Amino acid sequence: MQLGRNVAKKLLTYSKRGLHLTDLDPISSWFYSVINRQSHRNLLFTGKPQLNYYEFGVGIRTLGRYLTSLRLFCERTGYSMADFHVYAFDSFQGLPPKKDEKDNYVEWKEGSFRTTLPLLKKQLNALRFNPDASNLHYVPGYYEKTLTKNLQNDLESRPASIVTVDVDYYSSTIQVLNWLKPILKSGVIFYFDDIWAFDGNPYYGQPAAINQFNKHRDGGLLTYPEFGMDGCAHIYWKRKFNDTGDSRHL
Repeated sequence: MQLGRNVAKKLLTYSKRGLHLTDLDPISSWFYSVINRQSHRNLLFTGKPQLNYYEFGVGIRTLGRYLTSLRLFCERTGYSMADFHVYAFDSFQGLPPKKDEKDNYVEWKEGSFRTTLPLLKKQLNALRFNPDASNLHYVPGYYEKTLTKNLQNDLESRPASIVTVDVDYYSSTIQVLNWLKPILKSGVIFYFDDIWAFDGNPYYGQPAAINQFNKHRDGGLLTYPEFGMDGCAHIYWKRKFNDTGDSRHL
């Protein structure tokens, strides 16, 4: 695909090292590099640089950093931030009850880490983001009720390029991964915030969920240390490399 001169000028030069900026903290710098990488990749595969971000287990620490990095990226490329969609999935009631012994970390209790939607919007506003912008989508409620087949179908037209999973539990992580799988494209980059909660023990928490998920033979998650965040960053691969394919058809 031949890129137009004007479009090409908007692209920041992509390199294996990414673009780590000294004025950003490590997570924001990682987000910036991943946004740059995924936007460049989308442009090559689809002719469009826009990408979609999903966050499961929402907090201003990660969502605020992602949006700040996205704003800087758009300022430097001339892209419109309104064309980059964000989906925030959270109960907004804190953690649900534990469902599995692999969830059993001492600090995690029902109701922990509660962020209400009004508080989140207030925090976004303080960072100079419009919390009711048309490209910000909130999906409130526990995942048993919200991660539906209908929503899956709705999101097929806006598949994720970057996914943050900050849901703590094994049971919630595997639930998110299994729900996402039918609409995942090759090359999606994941950030698992709680990967080290059990000191890397592969039988508990998010490592156990990733290992379980990787038992699927048509795709899986591989650690992705390209821009830092060792252990937390993963990339989704498909047995049949096809960026526009649907895993249900493999």
